[in-house]
Amino acid sequence: MSSANHDLLAKVEDLATRLRAIQSDLADEAPDLRREQLEDEIGRALQGVVAHSRAEFLDLLAARFPSWDNDVSRGGAAAPATGGTRSTADQKEWSDPSFVLKRLIDLCKDLPEEKKLAVRRTLEEAGLSSGGVGSWPEASLQRLRGLCAGGPKGQPNSGRALEALAMLLEFTLRLDKVVWATWQQMAPRSNVKRRGQLQRALGHWLDGGADVSQNEIQQELEDLRQLSAAVIASVSQAGHLAYVRLQNLQPDAVMAAAKDEGKRAWEAWEVAYWKKYSQLCQSLDPNSFEVEMMHAMADYVLPLLGRGRT
Repeated sequence: MSSANHDLLAKVEDLATRLRAIQSDLADEAPDLRREQLEDEIGRALQGVVAHSRAEFLDLLAARFPSWDNDVSRGGAAAPATGGTRSTADQKEWSDPSFVLKRLIDLCKDLPEEKKLAVRRTLEEAGLSSGGVGSWPEASLQRLRGLCAGGPKGQPNSGRALEALAMLLEFTLRLDKVVWATWQQMAPRSNVKRRGQLQRALGHWLDGGADVSQNEIQQELEDLRQLSAAVIASVSQAGHLAYVRLQNLQPDAVMAAAKDEGKRAWEAWEVAYWKKYSQLCQSLDPNSFEVEMMHAMADYVLPLLGRGRT
């Protein structure tokens, strides 16, 4: 071995001894402080090494401190170890969850997206992550479990929960638009009005805004539920309402109306009845009939909402 290599090894051994002493002395200090002291010591040592030997110096030094850092930086090929065991400081550092988490975050920064997703899934399976949306409030989780038959037993899959929320909101907002538009057509002068814009209120509430409360959202949804149920129920009355409206076309009603008006002396009553029936049918205007039906259905809806006719 040349004298130059011997001197380099001596410097490496000397620095390794000092670094171990620093690790031991600062074992109870914060990892950042310990790292700063170690880096300063290495920096001072490098000043005494010629430039072309510094890479070799650092490789020899790294070989005396086998750790996960070496495995990662060298693509999985760990540097040769002389002792074969970690120092007490290393063991304590790797037993600190905050340190391990920081190392994991640093390592994942440049990973491909599919590998990041695999890490997230592994953390979720271990119960260490809920998909980035924070912990689930227990009361809300219990309510969700009660509404969903058969689950979820544990923490819900946050991605699917958000997707389900989006689908339900899309359905609710479309229903809100259709029901209130139908009601406006059925009873344009009714005092039963929507309180506000459900979509806008939901947006403010989900964003954490203080201008919309959960109670307001619940009341908007309750109004929609009641009106939807009442309008649907009124459809079941359409046949009866049409029957009442067309009572004047019943045979007995037509005959009575014809007799009230009378007939020509030479005209048979059957001819008079038919003429009266034709006259009554011609008076049926589709648009007017639709309006009458809508108003009659509205009259059925209002008591269901606890409102009188308006």
